[in-house]
This record gives sequence, C-alpha cells and structure tokens, in this order.
Amino acid sequence: MRHARGIKALAVAVVATAVCHLTMNAGFAMARSQQDANPDSMNGMPVFLLTLLASCVFMPLLLWAGMRALSETYTHLLLAFATPAWAVMAGWYTDTVDRPHGGHMPVLVLIGFVAAAALVGSIHPWPHSKD
Repeated sequence: MRHARGIKALAVAVVATAVCHLTMNAGFAMARSQQDANPDSMNGMPVFLLTLLASCVFMPLLLWAGMRALSETYTHLLLAFATPAWAVMAGWYTDTVDRPHGGHMPVLVLIGFVAAAALVGSIHPWPHSKD
C-alpha cells in the first residue's frame, strides 16, 4: 500500500462523492418542480431517472479522471468497488435525498464510502511495476 496513492484516492473520492451527491440533489429538485407543475402526470419521471443514471455514470468517470489527473494508473480495483457501491447507495437512499427542501445521505454512510474508496484506491495491484 502506498500512502501517497491513498491520499490521492481520498481526495478524488471526496470530490467525486460531492459532485454525484449534488447532482442527485439538483436533479431531484428539478424533477420535483416538473411534477409540482402538473401533479396528475409523470412529467418528473424522466428527469428523476436520468438523474440517477447520471450520478451512477459520473462516479466512475470522476474517479478515473481524478486518479489519472494525479498521475495514478491501475485504478481497476477502485472503479470495480466504487461503481456498484455508489449505485447501491444512490438507489437505497433515493428517498432520503429526494426531499422537498433538499436532503442528503447519512453522513456516516458518505464517510464510510469515501474511506472504503480511499482504502481500495490505495492498493496498487502490481507493486513492483515501474508506475
């Protein structure tokens, strides 16, 4: 385990988590406003589903791009862990985030996700390579 890689993974995971969480907040608010305009229709459903999809697509992209920007390679383990973990969390806590005045996932869950992502991201699968 390389400590510098772990610190980089921690920073990238914090930023990616914040961006994906804010995406969910903004998208759900937009879907709610469309639904409030016409309560008898399903106007907000496409935006709601697109928001969930965008959040789940942004997580691996942000993690990969962030680690590459910080000159780290071999991020397969981080992406293999964080992508499904975020998708499960986003689905599980959708109702918690989708509140009339904005909600958020439990702080301990977010801290646990970031810590686990940093731990997994600090693992270099081939420690004897030149990277």
